[in-house]
Amino acid sequence: MKHESPLVRQWTLLRVLGDRHAGLTVREIAREMGVNDKMIRRDLETFRSVGFPLEETVEEFGRKRWRLDPAKTEPGLGLAFDEAIALYLGRCFLDPLAGTVFWDAAQRA
Repeated sequence: MKHESPLVRQWTLLRVLGDRHAGLTVREIAREMGVNDKMIRRDLETFRSVGFPLEETVEEFGRKRWRLDPAKTEPGLGLAFDEAIALYLGRCFLDPLAGTVFWDAAQRA
């Protein structure tokens, strides 16, 4: 994943966080995505600064687990988080991106 664009990396990070309801440590995320810890920390801080509902839980020995707050990410219509974002961005915006994760999520929704 090191050669992917920041947008693809960040979208993948959101999907990873959305799929893991118990949360993950920065190190676990970085290892799964094939990037360094610093990059994940920077992306998490970016998400927080723009209002994504990230939940940080401090465990034993100060270890932190991150996850998307399910109470704030599960729309009442039963859409997955990525599907809701895809609909929000709009079908017209996504048509030029056919074949990408955004377009696929819109089709599933």
